Amino acid sequence: MDYFKRFQRQLKLIGKKGQEKLRNATFGIVGIGGIGGPALLSLAYAGVGNFVIVENDRVDITNLNRQVFYTYHDIDRPKVDAVWDKIKEIDPHINLKIYNMKLEEMNNIPEVDVWIDGLDNFKARFRLNEIAVSTNTPFIHGAIEGFTGEVMTIIPYRGACLSCVFQYPIEKKENIQVLAPHAMIVGAIMGSEAIKVILFPEKIVPGLLYSIDLLNLEITPIKTERDPYCPVCGLKVHE
Repeated sequence: MDYFKRFQRQLKLIGKKGQEKLRNATFGIVGIGGIGGPALLSLAYAGVGNFVIVENDRVDITNLNRQVFYTYHDIDRPKVDAVWDKIKEIDPHINLKIYNMKLEEMNNIPEVDVWIDGLDNFKARFRLNEIAVSTNTPFIHGAIEGFTGEVMTIIPYRGACLSCVFQYPIEKKENIQVLAPHAMIVGAIMGSEAIKVILFPEKIVPGLLYSIDLLNLEITPIKTERDPYCPVCGLKVHE
C-alpha cells in the first residue's frame, strides 16, 4: 500500500515532511475513556505511528454512553485489549506499547514526544504533570463535566503547569454526567493540540487554558501564569 496515498486528503495541509513527523512521533495517552478515546482515534486516523497506552480498567456497560472506543462486545474485556484490536483495524502498522496498569504503579516511564491526559481524577493528572515536567515533555490536559470542557497545552518551563493552576488535592467526583458528542469534541481538540505540538509549535500558547461551553459552542481562552512557588516547576522551589 502506498503510505502517502492513504493521507492524500491532508498532505496539502501538512506536507510529506509533516506526515513523516507524525509517522515517527510517539504519543503517550493515559486513560482511554470519554476524552482519551477520541483523542487516540483522531491521532491514529491522522497517521501517528507510535503510541504508549496506559489504562487498567475493564469495559463496563456504563461506559458505553460516551466512550466511543468500545461496544457491547467489549463489555468485561480489559480496555487495552479492545484498544489493541481497534487500532490494528485502523492501521496494522501502528506501533503500540500497552501498559495494563495505573499510572501510579509504573516504575519505568517510557519516553514519548507528547503526553495526553485522558484521566478522570486529579490525583493521577498531577502525577502525569510531574512526569511531563520532570522529563521536559509537552503535556495536553483535558477534562469534561456536564456541559463544560477544558483543554490546556503545557510546555514545561515555558508557561504554567497543571500544579500552577489547580490546587492539590482535588477530590474525584463520582458519576460525572457527560454526553458522547461533547466528550468527542474535547477529545478531538486534545488530538488537534497534540498534532500542533509536533507540526505547528509556533501556534502553541503554553499554559493557555481553553474553557469550552459545549452547550453554547463558545470557547474562552484563559491566560494562566506560572507560579514561582509551584512545587513541580516553580523557580523559587528549585533554586
